[in-house]
Amino acid sequence: MRITNEFLVPLPVEESWRVLLDVPRIAPCLPGARLEEVLDDGAYAGSVAVRLGPIALVFKGRAQIVDADPAARQARVRAEGRDTKGRGAATAEVAFALFSEPGGTRVEIVTDLTLSGSIAQFARAADMIDDVANHLIGQFAGNLHRELEAGETGLSRDDRAAPGQSSAMTPAAPIQAGTLGVAILWRALLRFAGRILGRTG
Repeated sequence: MRITNEFLVPLPVEESWRVLLDVPRIAPCLPGARLEEVLDDGAYAGSVAVRLGPIALVFKGRAQIVDADPAARQARVRAEGRDTKGRGAATAEVAFALFSEPGGTRVEIVTDLTLSGSIAQFARAADMIDDVANHLIGQFAGNLHRELEAGETGLSRDDRAAPGQSSAMTPAAPIQAGTLGVAILWRALLRFAGRILGRTG
């Protein structure tokens, strides 16, 4: 399954490149993500928590930047994770490309996602997955924007963490897919209505 997204970073492309490759800094900006360890081979171990109504999923795995071209402002990340209760696994190949825009940088993301196990049934609802991905990218971009603004005030990430705890190791709130249900359903209904009207028009 291929998913495409984009978002804006309010920094020049050179600075955006440095920020986006600083995994310990940006990981807490991703909803539900927790960075747990930087491995010897340069990979990052961590988890992502997802809540679907009453069901909580926690994927534990690793991600690694497998290719980075500073001149072209392009990078490729490989990630894999498995649900801690054995309900399935996910692997992803994620390609990033940065483009200079007035007032900042546009980041284009192409994700090739493979699901296995019982969670693979969600692959049949590709439109819903796209909507969730777009929503999460929007949340990530907003969190990153706030992180950058806080950095300009001189506060370090540790200053903003709980006493005695680095926020790089603090999990963000689990992804609440249930709270997205109404918006996702509404978009799906609009798409369905558009298809019906298109056939009858």
